[in-house]
This record gives sequence, structure tokens and C-alpha cells, in this order.
Amino acid sequence: MLSIPYPAIFSKEECLWFLNRDHDESLHVLKENSVRRVYKSKSLIELKFEENTLECEIIAGESITKEELLAFVENWIDLKTDLRPFYELLENDQDLKNLATTYKGLRAVGIPSLLETICWSIIGQQINLTFAYKLKRRLVEKVGIGVEYENKLHLAFPEATDLINLKADDLREMQFSKQKINYLYNIAEATLKDELSEKELKSIKTNTERVKYLCQFKGIGEWTAQYTLLKFMHDPEAAMYGDAGLNQALFNLKSIPKKDSRKHQEEVYQVFENYKNYLTFYLWRSLV
Repeated sequence: MLSIPYPAIFSKEECLWFLNRDHDESLHVLKENSVRRVYKSKSLIELKFEENTLECEIIAGESITKEELLAFVENWIDLKTDLRPFYELLENDQDLKNLATTYKGLRAVGIPSLLETICWSIIGQQINLTFAYKLKRRLVEKVGIGVEYENKLHLAFPEATDLINLKADDLREMQFSKQKINYLYNIAEATLKDELSEKELKSIKTNTERVKYLCQFKGIGEWTAQYTLLKFMHDPEAAMYGDAGLNQALFNLKSIPKKDSRKHQEEVYQVFENYKNYLTFYLWRSLV
């Protein structure tokens, strides 16, 4: 068992809400104030959101070190970011200041795997969120890897080898488009060849260069690159200009037109240096 104290600003209710959201999630399971997720296809981790601490343990599968468990949890729930400067920036903006109180303590819950983050982004391209979750469930259930616990298989996202070995006919039967199939194969192949790697991405220091690195792979455009940097890297400069949800939120809160408004959006974002990812996250939250 590993106990992790909550950071200075933290809301277990907001974080649990984000992990739930009534979507057909296939990769983690919520039980009251706890969540279970498979780590690297081999270990089932349970996080219990207690009053002042996260209680973390491996409940099935292979053991991992406390250091590895701590790093995984801190990255997944984003426990290390100091939100106080972000809240000060919000409070200085009359249109956005309510975000600091209404969603106080919400953390930018991420996706622990680079491959999963990119593939999830590809799966969701040009379709609604409900259908995207259905496609993801069909994919992970087809591959069927994970950790069994209490007579239930807790699913893990496929490894690159698993994706490559899937037949295109099987993916088409799941209702993946030809383009998505090609993109998934391409990303899996680049991962297997170590052309696309977590180590390489993490060695790059700036958002601009990270985007450039990711966009060299077919299937990754600017939006997918920035989404990946937000969800996997917690890149403080990640911002998805032109995102439909972002457009709607800024229209609602600042009356910024939904079309041809990147310049106006950039003007809002430039104030939030080192917290652009959190501004995006909170703007998305304001839509629900």
C-alpha cells in the first residue's frame, strides 16, 4: 500500500467526476470512491480517494516498485502541478474567474501511455464521443489483454504488436474507417521500429519542437499532437486551437466567434503561459 497526500489544491469529487462522466469507458473501472486501471498490461492498480490521501496498491497481477507506482499515479492524476498560479490568472480574468471556484481542485487527468493517447485521438477523429468510446471498447475487447481479478478481465490498451497483428477485416467489422485503420497501423509500426518513442518525445524541450516531432507520423496533425502533449506529457503549453469544444466554451464565456477566431483565442491563451493545458482542460469542463 502506498499513501500519497493530496496536493495543496485538490478535489477528489472533481477528479472522480472526470473519470466517470457516464461514458462507456473500457480501460478503468470505478467503484464508489476508487478507480482500478491496468498498468503496462501486467498489473492491476487500485486508487482509493480517501479524505486527505490517495491510497494506492497493486491488487492483482505482477508487482511493481513503490517508486514506479508513485510515478504512475502522479502522472495519471497530475498531482505535481502547483495550481495556485493558474488560479491567480483565472481570477484576474472577469469572464473566466468563476472557473477557479466552480471546478476548484480539478486535475488534468491524463492518459499514461503515448501509444494509447495517440490511438485514442485517432479513433475519435471526426466522430462523436459516444461512438469513439464504442470503437475503443470493441478494439480492446477484441485484443483481450489485461489482468483478471474477481472473475473479471480488466482490460488494457493493446500493445503495438497487438495492433499490427489485427486483421483489417476485423477492424472494418468493428466499424473503423479505412483511414483510421491505416493510421493505427502506421502509428503501431512506427512504435515497433522505435521511430515514435516516449523517450524521444520526452527529450524534446519545447512545445513547438514536440509538435513538429509528432506531426511527422501519418495520422498525427496539429490537433492530435497538442492533445497528446496535453494528455500524455502534461505539456503546460499544449492548446488545441480550433477544437470544437474549445470554440464553444470561449463563445459561451467570452463571446469569441466559433469560426476564424484563432487570433482571438491565442490572445486569451497568451496570458496563461505555463498553464495553457489547464485552461483548455477547464474550458472543456465548463461545457458539462
